[in-house]
Amino acid sequence: MPPRALFWMLLLIAVSPVQSCLAKEQLPGPYPADVLRVIDGDTVEVRVHLWPGLSQVTHIRLRDVNTPELHSRCHTQRDIAWAAKDFLTNLLAGQTVHVSQVADDKYGGRFDAYMILSDGQNVSQLIAASGLTAHPACD
Repeated sequence: MPPRALFWMLLLIAVSPVQSCLAKEQLPGPYPADVLRVIDGDTVEVRVHLWPGLSQVTHIRLRDVNTPELHSRCHTQRDIAWAAKDFLTNLLAGQTVHVSQVADDKYGGRFDAYMILSDGQNVSQLIAASGLTAHPACD
């Protein structure tokens, strides 16, 4: 079974009632997760713990925030993208996180979700407050 299909199946089994989750096409969580690596300023690879002894590795695209692309042709946007990745890497270092409101992303192989730090702060809001989401005119 492909990892993405397995992830959805396990998440659907893990929450109750299953029918209400299917109707919303969104799993409320929260689900504890270990951060494995930061991919870019708004995408993280995590190991989501579904229940004791059962976890799934996947990519989470943070909801409500958008950072520039790391490989942008625009130097200014690329600099902001790398700064956003560094910000997120430092923010998540040694943190326990929870993911919630998990839903399919428009790109295969990842999911949209909120990520919450152990102190209750929303990671998307922290990135937005950092100012690293701007998309300035290309230089």
